Amino acid sequence: MSDYPDDDSLDQSTRGSASFAGVSVNWDAVWLAARLRKIPATFVAVASESGVAESTLRNWDTDRVTTPSQKNLDAVARALDVPRRFLLRPDPIPPASHLTFRRKSAREMTDERDLFAAYARLAAIFATFLLGGTWELNQTPDPLREPETWREGQVSARHLRARLGLDLSTPMPDLVNLAESLGVLVVYGPAMPEGLDACSAVVGGRRVIVVKQNDTDYFRQRWDVAHELGHFVMEHDSAGRENEAAANDFAQGLLFPWTMTNRRRLVGAVRDTDDLESLLNIQADWQVSVDALLTTAKKQKIRGAQEKAMLLTKHREVGGLEVLPAESPTVLPNAADSAALRHKRPIEALAKEEGFPEDFVKLMVSH
Repeated sequence: MSDYPDDDSLDQSTRGSASFAGVSVNWDAVWLAARLRKIPATFVAVASESGVAESTLRNWDTDRVTTPSQKNLDAVARALDVPRRFLLRPDPIPPASHLTFRRKSAREMTDERDLFAAYARLAAIFATFLLGGTWELNQTPDPLREPETWREGQVSARHLRARLGLDLSTPMPDLVNLAESLGVLVVYGPAMPEGLDACSAVVGGRRVIVVKQNDTDYFRQRWDVAHELGHFVMEHDSAGRENEAAANDFAQGLLFPWTMTNRRRLVGAVRDTDDLESLLNIQADWQVSVDALLTTAKKQKIRGAQEKAMLLTKHREVGGLEVLPAESPTVLPNAADSAALRHKRPIEALAKEEGFPEDFVKLMVSH
């Protein structure tokens, strides 16, 4: 446990006027908490939400006031809906870099970008709390990094398949568990706006993928995770049209390699049939969605792809397609279960003692 003051360390008689000698507010934590609550990371906004004077907050920041009162600190903590301990974290919080979104209009999503960057940072420091430095997050050599950085999606996917010992005729296993085995932290995230399926970031050298919670689209999630893995393998530092296209090529190459055998099979399923059965058979064999297969068919200019897409829409409208539950993260949930069993206390209580916000902890450790 940390040695900075907990929420009940002061005598009741001093509440409202007490201060913490030698304890500084961690402004990284303040701004991160604000972004998690969709509050602008500014002195003006935090002052407005908390009722603490803006000048007081600025004095904390410049160390003109080195011992913030408990009353004011509690007001900020309540406004940001985090334990007081979170605002007094003794260690810096690593920034999020290489932030990418699985959405066409990602560049327009300033608020969501701030929220999910903050969430990825929170997930990374929570993983450190639960796992320490012993997990595969810091594997050497790095399993996702080639000696030479490949920028072409299909080539990168083939290289990763080879390093995993999978030939081009073998379907990929569980993508979430595979990502975790490669040292990627996969977590459920806050509610995502329409059209946003997943995002990824690098925090303090740790790769993080955030996926939808309770996503019932098994095949779409596999594509999303493969897409985000592509960003990591090709070392993309942002989204952008070219990087998104390369990550899509990577996902296709990972899930459905573009071999002559697969090309002939897809052409036959799209061009030479009047129903979806052949496409659904490919989906079942390769665990890749019919939507992704038709996207590939359109890109390869296979005749009949547009008509098949319209037929797919009709089948989906009448509930004619099987819905499967998505794959689930296991590393953080299993570590949380072990910690709760070891300490004989709920993980939410243990996390709160370390200052982590309970609602986000529940998300990160949910099975």
